[in-house]
Amino acid sequence: MQKLLITLSVWLIFNVDLVLAEKYRGEVFRIINDPASTAMGFTGVSYPVSLPSTIMNPASLSFAQDGAYFSHFELYGGFISLENLCFKYNTERSDVTSGFYLTFLHSDPLEITQLRDANLGIVEGNIEVTGKDAYKFYLFTFAFGREVNEFSNFGLNLKLFRENFSNYQENGAGLDIGYIITFKDLNLGVTVRDAIFSFFTGNSSETSSPSINFGITKINRELIWNVEADIFTDGHYPGSLLNVSNFSFDLKAGVEYRPTESLGLRLGFYRGYFNAGAGLKIKRFNIDYSISPNPELYTTHKIGAGLCF
Repeated sequence: MQKLLITLSVWLIFNVDLVLAEKYRGEVFRIINDPASTAMGFTGVSYPVSLPSTIMNPASLSFAQDGAYFSHFELYGGFISLENLCFKYNTERSDVTSGFYLTFLHSDPLEITQLRDANLGIVEGNIEVTGKDAYKFYLFTFAFGREVNEFSNFGLNLKLFRENFSNYQENGAGLDIGYIITFKDLNLGVTVRDAIFSFFTGNSSETSSPSINFGITKINRELIWNVEADIFTDGHYPGSLLNVSNFSFDLKAGVEYRPTESLGLRLGFYRGYFNAGAGLKIKRFNIDYSISPNPELYTTHKIGAGLCF
């Protein structure tokens, strides 16, 4: 396993000259969040609310139970749909944990257009509809977590993606680095998303920069509090809390109240909006729901279910 990770990292470093995929920044990364982390304000860097939320920080894999989880939701009034499947398992070494995540984002058919006369530009009557096709985005993430000592964990996310629409195709990869320090009832976590780079092959060229996510989690018997900060390094980001030079800052927070061992009630706040949801666990089976308002995405309902091994 270690030789494989080292080989992949070296190959990625020396074969690409771009640093990050726009796919994983801001809104699109928010879209793929699971129902539990969405309900808690899109948090999860310092504590995984559910198995799929470990994708936000691979170092948190050791906190989640082995199992499988599937979720489905629709956005933009049903125009875009997304399916998520994740699976976590222990390796032969007790201090090493692995998992993978499959994400498929797709749209209803979109009109494909072209200009009748390139010299006229985009004007009424000069745009011709040539067909319809659906936008498709595939993301595969392999996660690796390892215990550094009894107080801290380290992790890596290797992400491979493919984007496809009509004759537009793009392939790429990215690498996340995560770290968590645990105390008696407090967790500190950080993820550098696309820390090394991303690369693209296809008929487009996109550039962007790494982002950093910090998180603090306070764990009580009945309450779990998450407070996180996102830092984007590629200029002003619309809707961010603060913009300084080329940096954009966001804050988000969430809380989960557990009146019983089986039930979790969640509330989160991010970019001026509250999110809410609940989770129910019955023996090895669990189900999660969230509702998230957004002026552009409309109200989004997410539902997911998992099975612990």
